[in-house]
Amino acid sequence: MKSKLSEWITLILLLGGCNWLLAQPSSNDSPENVTMFHPTMDEVTKSVGWRPLREHHPVDGTFEVRIWTIPAHRIAQAPCIALKFAQQKWMVSEIATQVETGNYVANVLVPTTSWPAIWTDLEKLGILRLPDESKTENQSAVLDGCRCIVEISLPSGYRAYSYSNTNHGWSPESRQLALILKRLHDAIKRQPPG
Repeated sequence: MKSKLSEWITLILLLGGCNWLLAQPSSNDSPENVTMFHPTMDEVTKSVGWRPLREHHPVDGTFEVRIWTIPAHRIAQAPCIALKFAQQKWMVSEIATQVETGNYVANVLVPTTSWPAIWTDLEKLGILRLPDESKTENQSAVLDGCRCIVEISLPSGYRAYSYSNTNHGWSPESRQLALILKRLHDAIKRQPPG
């Protein structure tokens, strides 16, 4: 009984600590307290030949946004969608786990309309402006489920924010992120298996 209790306490501390996971950038444009998920995110990005986004410094006219959905019970399986704009072109990819091998792969995504139109919608919905969940009045009270982490790398610097269980809509900001995720997922043409 005691070991089960300590497992629950550890889980609560880990997940409860997620609220401070990705705070607003400090004066040097680096996020504070982001180390909890960095090892997982670094492992995943490096396995597909990418650099961690916080180490990327884009030049003027380029930027990248990565959206991670991290299930609490399977932290090692962290899917990511990356939207990158460089040289007047869009490259949108998804990191996924291959079912057969368990390895991570990066797949180029095809939009249902056009990436510029989709990006305009995402910007209007506030993808670049949302605060971290820790800065909102109504933080998630759910300790399991998924955490969504949004990383943004602009020429002006890097910032990131996160929310837990956007499907529960604990705050207006959480509901806004849920709309962003829905718009993005609706915009991707999914290829039938096989």
